[in-house]
Amino acid sequence: MSYLTKYGDFWGVIPVTSGKTLWVAPAASYTVNGQAYSASDGNEGLSPKEALLTLDYAVGKCTAGANDVIVLLPGAHSWSASVAVDVAGITITGVPGGKGHPGYKRSSITTSATADEVLNVTAANVEIAHLRVIPITAATAVDYTAAADNLYIHNCSF
Repeated sequence: MSYLTKYGDFWGVIPVTSGKTLWVAPAASYTVNGQAYSASDGNEGLSPKEALLTLDYAVGKCTAGANDVIVLLPGAHSWSASVAVDVAGITITGVPGGKGHPGYKRSSITTSATADEVLNVTAANVEIAHLRVIPITAATAVDYTAAADNLYIHNCSF
């Protein structure tokens, strides 16, 4: 499904997948193309208009090996605990923003847990892209175990 905006095919930068694409909003109330919406983990999450509220819930809705994509809508995403990325074969991405992508604000993710990482990857074939990851002082941004074989992190800033 293509969404057209004043910037062109805005969602054309999202990876094409044979799995499902889940959308996560930065806050309970958010705006897409000037329209206000409410995010909730009770939403389906299958379109930007019905976004989920938390990345952790979105990861739980993914199917291992199905090539599901989780898109974090632009804005500051923050949770009180580390997110366990424990489903193999998923992609977690923001909408590309910043230098080289004018008009789009890069999504940022952080946690308020003082001694924990923002993302804890324990599954294979995970891709993390187009995010600004902000750990709490002296904490790790992305932690991974030996089970996180083929972890691919690109176009991120820390």
